[in-house]
Amino acid sequence: MNTRSSSPHPDSSEFSLAPCVTIVTGAGSGIGKAIAKRFCSAGSYVTLADINHSNLELVISEMETPEHVMPITVDVTSKESVDNMVKKTVERWGTLDVLVCSAGITSDTPFLELSLEEWEQMLRTNLTGTFLCCKAALVAMQERKQGSIVNIASVAGKKGGGFFGTSHYAASKGGVLAFTRALAREAIRMGIRVNGICPGPTETPLIAKMDSQRRRQLTDSIPIGRFAEADEIARAALFLASNQSSYCVGECLAVDGGILMD
Repeated sequence: MNTRSSSPHPDSSEFSLAPCVTIVTGAGSGIGKAIAKRFCSAGSYVTLADINHSNLELVISEMETPEHVMPITVDVTSKESVDNMVKKTVERWGTLDVLVCSAGITSDTPFLELSLEEWEQMLRTNLTGTFLCCKAALVAMQERKQGSIVNIASVAGKKGGGFFGTSHYAASKGGVLAFTRALAREAIRMGIRVNGICPGPTETPLIAKMDSQRRRQLTDSIPIGRFAEADEIARAALFLASNQSSYCVGECLAVDGGILMD
């Protein structure tokens, strides 16, 4: 049943997403949560997708218009789960306009200690998960020949990791970058734009677990001298999802405080 009303109430920003329906994966925390909140404020109806349902309930409690969001538990490594996410979104809101793939994991394991299981889990979540979500979304979008997909990669995908022990993470995010550019060439023929974002170190629950010495070392490598706020990444995602970026196709925007400018 389509329960979307005719007029959500976006903010006064020119980056309006009204009327629009968005899926945000990884919406339960960190960058995904910030994107979901920012998109909802911009007028979009949002499916909040995350593997942790209790996190989603907390996100909804912080929304100004909770009636414009729908939580759904999803495992992005499962085709069945991802297909169900898209199906439920279209049933609830009547369509799908935007997908933001923000679900992902990270870990720090020196290469010689890296197990095949950990390597495969990283690629399965970050890269295969992005593939599954994009494919399901494109199937839903192609009939209308319009839509926008934003994949969250990382500066690690371009730089080859931010610090010691992230070879598997860098490989997964480098794959997301290459996949995003390749998919953009195909999807634009359907009228669907695909772009990506390469965030630098961002204040998220994952970063909060970092020890102080490592945090200082990483901060010293950032020309702007600080970590990003999650909403700074969300505003970039809003730009790429909205019509304000109508001529951007296959772009992988670095939002990294200057890390990649050399």
